[in-house]
Amino acid sequence: MTARGAEVVYVTLTDGSAGTRDLELTLSRLAEIRRREQEEARILGVKELIWLGYRDAYLPYSPEVRDRLIYILRKYRPEVVLAPDPLLLYEVHPDHRHAGFLAAEASFFTPLPNVNRESLSEGLTPFSPTYVVFYFTAEPNVYIDVAEVLEYKIEAVKGHRSHFGKNIEGILRRIAEEQGSKIGVKYAEAFKAIKPYCLHCLGFF
Repeated sequence: MTARGAEVVYVTLTDGSAGTRDLELTLSRLAEIRRREQEEARILGVKELIWLGYRDAYLPYSPEVRDRLIYILRKYRPEVVLAPDPLLLYEVHPDHRHAGFLAAEASFFTPLPNVNRESLSEGLTPFSPTYVVFYFTAEPNVYIDVAEVLEYKIEAVKGHRSHFGKNIEGILRRIAEEQGSKIGVKYAEAFKAIKPYCLHCLGFF
C-alpha cells in the first residue's frame, strides 16, 4: 500500500506488556520494549503511529474505546480500516476480538453525527470508510499477491524480537505460500473485506 502511494497510520490499542513468560520482565519494561519495536516497523513506510495505551490482555470492550476510534477515523478519514477478524474461530485473546469488533463498530457509526457528537466540536465531521478489512481471518474474500513485498514484511515482523521466536520467518513463508496457492501465485495474504453498511443486518449480502 505504501509503495503505491497510500498513507498508512497504525493505531496500537494496547501496550504489549503481557506477552512474556520471563518472571523478571516487568509490565513497564516490556511495554517500553514493545513500543520501541513498533517504531522499527516504520520501515514499511508507515506515516504515523498512534498509541492508545491500554494494558495488554485488558483492552476494554466499551463505548469509550469505540469513541476514541471514531475520533481517529474522523480525523484521518481512511478509505480502508484494517483490524483482526473478531469472529476467528477459537480466538481466545480478548484484545484481538475486542479490537476487531471496536474497529468495525467505529467504522459503522462514524458517519452518524449523534454518535460521539463531542468530536464535532473540534471541527471533525462524519465520515465513512469504504471498506473494513479483517486480517487473521478464516473466511477470506480477497487475496493479495505479496511476492514483491514479503521480504519487507518479514523484516518488519522480525523487528518485534520480544514477541516472536526465531522460526517466525519460516511460519510467515508457509502461510503466504498456502494462501498464494489459492490464487495461483507464489505468496499471498488473505483478507475479509466488507462494506461498513453490511456490518448491520445486511451481512448476508
